[in-house]
Amino acid sequence: IVDARKGAHQDVSSNGGNKDSTNSASSQTQQQQQPSIPGTIQLSAKELTSGYRWINTTSGVINPTMNFKVGNTKAMQLKNPTDDKHQLVVDDPNGNQLATSGDILSGSSSQLSFKPSMTGTFGYHCIYHPTTMKGIIHVQ
Repeated sequence: IVDARKGAHQDVSSNGGNKDSTNSASSQTQQQQQPSIPGTIQLSAKELTSGYRWINTTSGVINPTMNFKVGNTKAMQLKNPTDDKHQLVVDDPNGNQLATSGDILSGSSSQLSFKPSMTGTFGYHCIYHPTTMKGIIHVQ
């Protein structure tokens, strides 16, 4: 677990519209797609005609805006059913990388936790598809 203080590197997890906020640094990539883990934010890479996107598999929202609370840890499960690799990265308001899932290869999954220690607006994106697989995390 890594603290999300200004200038500190950390692994992050997003909360697909949930009230919780998190900023702990824990990522685990699996060799194969794993079943959904209850209580985690479920994001999956999806290829659309306009390019790859993150999709909240619970709500169907594409590149969802997520809401977190300071000091609360939230886990995110990331799945990659596409033919390309992806990597979710969370940045602070200054563009500094706070957390990463590491590479999520085709047919595999990863889990990331985030426990923010301060309020603000954070961005998330895929390092390989930063213009299409991106969103916002609001921390209150």
